[in-house]
Amino acid sequence: MQKSQRTSSGTIGLFFDIKSFITFSNGQCIHAPKFVVKNARVIRKLHKRLSVSKSPKSIEKLERQIVHFMKHAKAKLADWHYKVAHRICRRFTVIHIPKTVPSSKFALDYDFGGFVRKLHAVSKKYDVSIVEVPDFTLVCSHCQTEYLDKIRPQDRTLSCSHCHVTFSRDLTMAQQIELAHNTLGTS
Repeated sequence: MQKSQRTSSGTIGLFFDIKSFITFSNGQCIHAPKFVVKNARVIRKLHKRLSVSKSPKSIEKLERQIVHFMKHAKAKLADWHYKVAHRICRRFTVIHIPKTVPSSKFALDYDFGGFVRKLHAVSKKYDVSIVEVPDFTLVCSHCQTEYLDKIRPQDRTLSCSHCHVTFSRDLTMAQQIELAHNTLGTS
């Protein structure tokens, strides 16, 4: 199998989140696709109609519609995942990702685990190394003090209690994921 061409090289850290989907350690983002939210709304409406439906024929018809729509939505998301994975693998030789991905009920709509599997598959075509970084504690990007407060999913900007610098949670996490490989000495 012939390796695909890469347009640039380098190392990058990725952080996954529902709002930004992927934040790169260089500050760039790939935002979550809007069609996922739209698809979830349509599926909820179909389920609501199904729950109040009484006739067996309409129940059967709605069940078929739900299955058909879910297959379509899953295929569209998989296609989007592959396109993003190719775009990333064309640009970098080493990609650092967190070992665990978001797993809330909303995160399931974006299928982060599926994206990581596709990223691994695509990385082989480009001869890209994927390094999974184990969980670690978030530290301030300025003074390197551990951030000990509980971080809620909606907290995008954090403030260090030690040096009072405000920093982006997603960008700092992506940078730390990239640096953790060197710190931990993993290969």
